[in-house]
Amino acid sequence: MADLVHAVEAVQAWAGEENARDTEQARRSAVAEASRVNQEIGDTRARLRAADTSLETLALAARPPTPLEADARQHFVIQGGKHVELAQLLLEEKAPDAGAVLEEVDALSREHVAYDAVVSELGANASDIARERRRDLAEAVGDAASSASALYARVLGNAAPGGDVREASLGYVETGCSDFDVCFGGLPRGAVTLLAARPAMGSTSLALGWARAIAKQAPVLYVTLDLDAEQIATRALAAEVEIEPHRIRRGEISEDEYAGLRDAALASQGLPLQFEADPDMSLDQLWERAQAIASGAEGLDLIVVDPVDRLNEGNVSENLAALAQMARALDTPVLAIATLSPSVERRRDKRPVLRDLSGRILRHTGMALMLYREEYYHLRREPAPGTEKHYFWQKKLEEAANRAELVAVKHPEHKTGGIQLMFSSKGPKFLELGD
Repeated sequence: MADLVHAVEAVQAWAGEENARDTEQARRSAVAEASRVNQEIGDTRARLRAADTSLETLALAARPPTPLEADARQHFVIQGGKHVELAQLLLEEKAPDAGAVLEEVDALSREHVAYDAVVSELGANASDIARERRRDLAEAVGDAASSASALYARVLGNAAPGGDVREASLGYVETGCSDFDVCFGGLPRGAVTLLAARPAMGSTSLALGWARAIAKQAPVLYVTLDLDAEQIATRALAAEVEIEPHRIRRGEISEDEYAGLRDAALASQGLPLQFEADPDMSLDQLWERAQAIASGAEGLDLIVVDPVDRLNEGNVSENLAALAQMARALDTPVLAIATLSPSVERRRDKRPVLRDLSGRILRHTGMALMLYREEYYHLRREPAPGTEKHYFWQKKLEEAANRAELVAVKHPEHKTGGIQLMFSSKGPKFLELGD
């Protein structure tokens, strides 16, 4: 009898294990199915976005969609919406008949595939039309700008007593750095301003400070090809509260510093400052994003490209030519950050000069600026402590400490020369000498 009981228990245990295996297999299948359905939801929404974006581009170019293109968009609105709704029921396990719903979802997926080629071709057509439209717009702006009456009106607008230079096409956008704005007027509209420097001079910090100041008045587009979105946002906030970015990333800040950081983030929420972090961004994509912002009610007062030598496979002169066309078409300043050649490091005097920029580069810029910090190099030339050389080295370091030079080597009105700035390693950020 005992043997029979043990046998029954063994059979029951085996059955329990089989049931557990079946349950686990069913669970894994359900998870895999849910993952697939979730992916289909994302794909369907992406198809609709692609169709919408392309149709908007065609509408801007005054080219109506073909019946097939319109039908593709309508399909994704109606059938795509139904697909998402049914897939959500499956994921939430609220479908009354999961098998039937799954069959319908799969049928809808097969229908979507039939329209994929239409949407793909629509996107290609829209890109071609967008490029043609930009070229026509640039030519139209050039023709209008060259007429005598238009030039006279713009000159009068600039010369009007008490006038607002921000509204004048030949005017400048002020950077918020009063010394720079007084000396050079700000950043020229409809032209590229090149900010050239060696690494570690602080060109990104200077550009970020100007971008935030300008964004308090009008929209700004900041395109970074070196940093990701979180890194550039961290640097922007770090400069605002003067905390080293690495301490923010590691959470090595006090309660008071965190409160200041939070307040700065809240205060920045309304700023029309858009960061675009994409190391593979093309000139066409940059055009489209800038044009989308510029077509808004508030326009676009600054485009920053950081660094320009990473755009379009690093062809700087071609990039500047394209950016100059964009600046003219949108009547917007473009600030392009460029890295100077390492040949500067081989000179005894590391201060950059005009000859460090080629003629091909200068030809496409309205203004060219060079940023230099003597302190950075001086710290790397420290002689042995306790010597006479070290005494004079220390005196010179005190003179160079926290100082930076910003020199204009080219200007639309030939206002060349330089200004002195204070450099704070906290942030880092640049300040005016009087701050």
